[in-house]
Amino acid sequence: MSPHFFPQCSNTRRHPLHLRWAFVAILAGALSWGIVAPAHAQLFGGGLVDDVKNDDLASAYGHLAEGKNANGKNADGTPMLVLAAQLNHVQMGRLLISKGARTSEKDAQGDTALTAAIRRGSTEFAKMLLDHKADPNLSGANGETPIIVAIVMGNASAVRALIDAKADLDAGDYTGRTPLAEAVRRGYRGIVEMLKKAGAQE
Repeated sequence: MSPHFFPQCSNTRRHPLHLRWAFVAILAGALSWGIVAPAHAQLFGGGLVDDVKNDDLASAYGHLAEGKNANGKNADGTPMLVLAAQLNHVQMGRLLISKGARTSEKDAQGDTALTAAIRRGSTEFAKMLLDHKADPNLSGANGETPIIVAIVMGNASAVRALIDAKADLDAGDYTGRTPLAEAVRRGYRGIVEMLKKAGAQE
């Protein structure tokens, strides 16, 4: 905030502490009525991060229309689309993508929105991402491909969606284990049969 926003606010001799807090309260009220420029809103939190967390589509649309970056990140380095995936906010994910969010963005752990959605158990979110041309082979945290993540989670519907999206069925994880080998190791017979029918090699 500009030091001249409230003249001489920093002069504690002329403006006692309780008066400076009164100025803050006035500013907060001005923000709620839209009187203060949006650039000052960050002092009070809020913004697109909160919109995504709260699944507030109307507010998110407004912030994006004002120029907020759909590829922005929260304080932990999590991209907005990955955050939406972690929370299973499918419509928010669609909105972010429509405003330019990249499905290839990763969080601090290395997860994409696709691998985050699969870990969350949201096949609907995963399918939405694949419908928007998310890379079905782009690895997430620990170098795990989406299909490996789906197998680890025992999510047969996500495995099916990835097969339909032409995921590489023979790409190994960071240990070199293939999807079929991982499914066999975990005893997921249904997934094993699905992979074999799709042409996967152990």
